[in-house]
Amino acid sequence: MEEITTTKEQWYDLTKYRDEIASFVKSKKTDLDMTSKMSRNYDVLYSNIYAGSETENIQRYPHATEVYKTYKTALVSSCLSGYSALCVYNATDTHSVMSIPKVKDALTKQYKKSTLIELLTFYLDDFILKGEQIAFVKCKTNEELYRTKETLIDAETNEPVAQFKMIKGLEYRNIEVERIDPLDFFVDAYDYFRDPRGCVKIIRSYITAKHLLTSNEYPLLTKEERDLIVDYSAKNGDRMFSTIFNWRARDVQKSITNQGNIEVLTFIGDYITSDNKVLSNITATVVGGFLANVKYNQVNTNRIIYAPYVIDKDTHRGISPIASCLPVNTLINRACDMLLTALDNSCNPWIIYAKGSINGQQDMKSRRKKRELEYIDTADKPGFYVPPFNGQLAMPFLETILQQSKNILGLNNYTTGDTSGAVRTVGETAVLNQNINSRQRIETDPYSYNFLLPLLNTYYALNRELALVHNKPLDDIFMDETINIDISTNASRADKAGEFNRLTQMLQLPIAQMMFSNFTPEQNTLAIRYLLDKAEVGDLDNILQLKDSVGNTQFPTDIDMNDNSNNRNNIQ
Repeated sequence: MEEITTTKEQWYDLTKYRDEIASFVKSKKTDLDMTSKMSRNYDVLYSNIYAGSETENIQRYPHATEVYKTYKTALVSSCLSGYSALCVYNATDTHSVMSIPKVKDALTKQYKKSTLIELLTFYLDDFILKGEQIAFVKCKTNEELYRTKETLIDAETNEPVAQFKMIKGLEYRNIEVERIDPLDFFVDAYDYFRDPRGCVKIIRSYITAKHLLTSNEYPLLTKEERDLIVDYSAKNGDRMFSTIFNWRARDVQKSITNQGNIEVLTFIGDYITSDNKVLSNITATVVGGFLANVKYNQVNTNRIIYAPYVIDKDTHRGISPIASCLPVNTLINRACDMLLTALDNSCNPWIIYAKGSINGQQDMKSRRKKRELEYIDTADKPGFYVPPFNGQLAMPFLETILQQSKNILGLNNYTTGDTSGAVRTVGETAVLNQNINSRQRIETDPYSYNFLLPLLNTYYALNRELALVHNKPLDDIFMDETINIDISTNASRADKAGEFNRLTQMLQLPIAQMMFSNFTPEQNTLAIRYLLDKAEVGDLDNILQLKDSVGNTQFPTDIDMNDNSNNRNNIQ
C-alpha cells in the first residue's frame, strides 16, 4: 500500500524569537564543530601533495601525490567526462519521452553557462582531501547597465530643448553553484541524510567592518550593535576566529587583518521555539553574536548538497578517501631516509681519534664535526670507520613497498595489465576492461550517487519550482505540468553496458544461436528491439513500443504531439 507523508507548515512572526534563535545558532555551531580529524588529514595531505614536504621532514618520495592524481583522474573520467554524458534522462509515458530532448537541451545550456563541470573538477579537492563536498545551488540574476542619450525636440520650432542620459539594463538569469568549504560548514551527517531540508545546517563566513556598516543585508542590527561588533573586532580580532581548536586561530591570524575578521553564521533549516512552534525552512544570520536577519526561504527545494565519502562514527563528518595512503606514505619516506642515511655514512666515513691527537685549530676547521668520535687514549692515532652498506637488502624491501602501494586504489595495475607474456587475446582484454570498470566504480560511485545525482536533481527541481510555483521559468519547457522525467547519473550507463555485454556473450553461445534459429520473425524482431534498447540506440522507431488502453501497439511516428485530445493521454 502506498505511504503518503504530508507536512503542515504554518507562518509566524520570526522577529519575536530573535534572542532564542541567536542563542540556538551559537550553541549549535559549537556542538557541531567536529572538523578536527578532517582538518588534520587535510593539512598532512595538502603538504605532501602540493608543497612536497611536511613541516619538518622532507618527503623524498611523494606517494600521496601519485594516489591523489590517480583518484582524481578516475573521478573526472567516470563522472565528469563531458556535458553530453553527464546524466541520463528516463521517462515512462510517451509525452515525457518526447519532451526529454527539450529538457536535456535546457539543462545542458544551464550547465554550460555556469561552467558546472569545470567548477566540479576544481572542487574535487574538497572531496578527495577532506572527504566532503558541499555545494549551494542558487538562481542568480545578472544585470548589465548602459547609458543612451535622448534629445527632446520642440514641436513648434523643431529645435532640441533638452538632452538626457538614460540608464537602461539588460537582465538575464541562470542557476549557478557556489562552493562551501567543509571546514566552514557545520552539520551532522546522519541528521542530513534523515532530513536534508529540515536539519541544522550552519555556514560560516567572514565580512569586513565596512561591509557591516554600509550593507542593507542585516536589517535587525541596530546602530549600537553594529558599532559594538566593529569595536570588539578591532580589539580582539584573532579571538573572533577562535574555535575549540587552537590551530584555526593561529593559521587565520597570519593572513587576515583585524578589519576583515567579523564572523557571520548563516543557519538554514527548521527550528522549534520555546513555545513549541515549528519554524519551517528558515534562514537566520548571526553576526558577532547578534541576530542580524531572519526570514523564510523563498523556495522549498533543498539547495545545499552535502556529500561525505564515508561518515566517521565519532565525528559524524566525512573521511578522506585517500587517507589510507598516509601510513604507506610515511613508511616509504622513512625507508628512503634510512637508505640515504646508510649510503651517506658509507660514502662519508666517520673519523675516530684519541683525545688530544687533533689540536684545537684543526678541530675548528674540521668539516666532519658531526661525524667525529673522540675517546681518551693517547696511544692511538686518528682513523676512519666505514659502516657496511646494506643496500642489497634495502632495495628489494623498497621495491616491494612501492609495487604494493601503487595499486592502493586498484586502478594502475588493472589499467596497464600484465605485459610480461604474449599479446593479450580479445577475451583477456574484455576481462581486463571489466575489472577496470568494476574496481573503478567502487571508488567513484559514492561521489556519483551521493553528490552528483542530488546536484542534478536539484537543478531540475529548482527549475520546476521557479516555473510552476513562482511563474518565473528559466525555460518554457519546465512550465509543462504533464512531463514526468527521472534523472540519473552516467554511472547508470555502466549498468546498461554490463547488461548488454552479458547479453552479447550469451548470444555467442551455441544454445543461444540454436534458440534464435527457432524463433519466428515476430520473436526475432522483439529480441532485436530488446537488444537495441539495452544498447541505447537512438532510433525510437525500433526501441520504443507503447500500448494504449485498448492494447494496440503505438509507435512515436503514429502519435501527433500537437493533439490536445485525450488520445495522447491514453498512452500508457
